[in-house]
Amino acid sequence: MTQRNARGGDDNGHGRGGQDPKRESAASYERLTDDPYVDASDVTVEVKDGAVTLAGSVTDRRMKHRIEDIAWDRASGKDIRNEVRVTPA
Repeated sequence: MTQRNARGGDDNGHGRGGQDPKRESAASYERLTDDPYVDASDVTVEVKDGAVTLAGSVTDRRMKHRIEDIAWDRASGKDIRNEVRVTPA
């Protein structure tokens, strides 16, 4: 059984997963779930024509920007649209 840390991730450095990513978005989405500082359980990632759209909600502003940074690294300079909203817990 995997134990979860205070951020919802496991002790092996993996963050929490999220909502049903589409197949072409799976690699970008996987990067989010691998980050121990990101709770992507309410975040979706869509990739269309190389542009990445992030949507959903997170509990703090740093997490929103961390998600965008991770997507930017994955997108290699393509367009990133960050529609993630911050909804404090």
